Amino acid sequence: MPKAAQPLARQTLQTSVMFMVFLGAMSALAPLSVDAYLPVLGQLAEHFKVDLAAVNLTISAYLIGNALGQFFGGALSDQLGRKPVGSFALLIFSAATLAIILAPTIYAVQGLRVLQALGGGALLVVCMAQVRDLYPVEEVPRRLASVILVMMVAPMVAPLLGLWLSAWGWQMIFVFLALYGLLCWYIFTFKIPELMLKPPTGVNFVSLFVNYWGVLKQRQNGRLSALLYNIFSALTGAVYFVYLTNAALIFDRIFGLSALAFCWVFAAGGLSMLLGNFFAAHRMKTTSPMALMGEGNLLQLSATLLLFAVAIFEVAEVYSVVVLICLCLFAGGAVRPTAAGVYMTFFDHNSGAAASIQATLLFMLGALVGALSAVLSAGTLMPIFAIMLLCSAAARGVFMAIRRAAIDAS
Repeated sequence: MPKAAQPLARQTLQTSVMFMVFLGAMSALAPLSVDAYLPVLGQLAEHFKVDLAAVNLTISAYLIGNALGQFFGGALSDQLGRKPVGSFALLIFSAATLAIILAPTIYAVQGLRVLQALGGGALLVVCMAQVRDLYPVEEVPRRLASVILVMMVAPMVAPLLGLWLSAWGWQMIFVFLALYGLLCWYIFTFKIPELMLKPPTGVNFVSLFVNYWGVLKQRQNGRLSALLYNIFSALTGAVYFVYLTNAALIFDRIFGLSALAFCWVFAAGGLSMLLGNFFAAHRMKTTSPMALMGEGNLLQLSATLLLFAVAIFEVAEVYSVVVLICLCLFAGGAVRPTAAGVYMTFFDHNSGAAASIQATLLFMLGALVGALSAVLSAGTLMPIFAIMLLCSAAARGVFMAIRRAAIDAS
């Protein structure tokens, strides 16, 4: 049974920059697993002798598995402790990643990607819950933004890293991911104490779903404020997942960029999210999360509206599209972790279950709208940018409901 960290150990971790970096590095397994092999999707298609659509399904498979891993991982960590769930998740991730190298068919890869993502998803939600375990409520949004700041380095460097590793074959990307996962497993298992203060209770699936229901119906001043923050965060993040699913189509097939140029464009998007997160972490020292969410959402809504306009009037050029997408991702990098951090402050107990619900909604919605945009696009930009615009507009509607609830409560 895991033992909680002693007060001195907890105080040391609270002031440790390296612990925040480590949580961000572990959380980065998810974006690394998706983004690192984007430049070599064509290599996988040739290796397995299938069309690109079958390979693209491995991205959707990962997003769905990630959502399921987070759905169960957080609540199980509330019952068993963060360390056993996190350690097992890292082993599952690493084993499935190594198995992908030996997969005989693309269908086996799709199945193993789900298994890989189950481990990665459970780990991600454990990292979020540990932030809530360790810090007082008023510090959670800022600390969570710092963790996500580190995590967001991954989308910036992953495609370039994957392209470099692919010089030795696409399999080397998954060798690297497996070794990265095993290194995180060693540090997490043997160097980090248990941070959850309440003792483990053992697995109880009835209690698990009761905890989920308690999270969903959490009210403040008679309103479902926590749920609204969760939905707002997920809709904001969905804009990124639509872009992620269609990035290769946009820049490779439509604009004809080379693999290296694609990596640099994708890195620019990752840098934009990173800068947005950094901006949010700095801005929250002097302004309210509500103001930051409103400003960021307006920026994202304006950028997606312009993307839709250049597509529908057929005046899209690669430079203008890159700039507008970077603005979308900058806004999302500022807004989503801010909303997620405020959402987590509603839960003194069951923070693992709360993190599970938050992340499950984000990735499941992202998988669905991403797949829908890929199906509707038919090789054109307009359906992709239309769905990004709809997600931003829906997020605006939810934000207005959040603001009205806050005004009524004051």
